[in-house]
Amino acid sequence: MAACLPCVVEEIRRPIKKRKRFKGSYGNCWPKKEQKIERTKDKVEELKEQAEKDSEQYKQQLSALQEQFSEPKPETHQENQENKLSKLKQNLSETHALVEDMKAQLTDSKDSETRTHSVAQETLTQLEATKKTVDTAPSHRSP
Repeated sequence: MAACLPCVVEEIRRPIKKRKRFKGSYGNCWPKKEQKIERTKDKVEELKEQAEKDSEQYKQQLSALQEQFSEPKPETHQENQENKLSKLKQNLSETHALVEDMKAQLTDSKDSETRTHSVAQETLTQLEATKKTVDTAPSHRSP
């Protein structure tokens, strides 16, 4: 840096238009400074782009987290009524199925009762016939 100091002093004294290049016994030091500045600008630009990408990514993550942990939106009146109606339909369907099942059981029970009554009637008829037979038959008594 000390070797370029006279070069820099000379550049400051020159008008700005002529500062583009300085060649002398100390070499070409101004273009090196420009290159360094350009490299720095490029790095700053890269860092800025990366920061913008990171910022966008963080915004998306924050939005996803907010959506995940936010309270559910309240239902509208219509949605609420539709949900109630749907539940009532489901309950009615289940009740209808139970009534149909009970109806089938009642029919089976009536059929069973009819068969039982018929068998009981037949048994009673047979018992009465047997009793008559026993009553009318001569007894086999031994003297």
